Amino acid sequence: MTVREFIKEAKHEELVSMDSGWIIYRVFYGYHAQNLMFYYFYDNKLVKMNQGQRDVDVRVRVN
Repeated sequence: MTVREFIKEAKHEELVSMDSGWIIYRVFYGYHAQNLMFYYFYDNKLVKMNQGQRDVDVRVRVN
């Protein structure tokens, strides 16, 4: 999928970053936009999709 095709199909896409051939879009989905997906394009082609980074499961305190 190209960036142009993505923009045509996606609703409420937000440009996050454009750098060195990479373009990243964020899209909110669902009721009250509770779901989030990131779309990564390189050289105008979709190469990766994910839900972003999640919080750390375990936190370590160092004194």
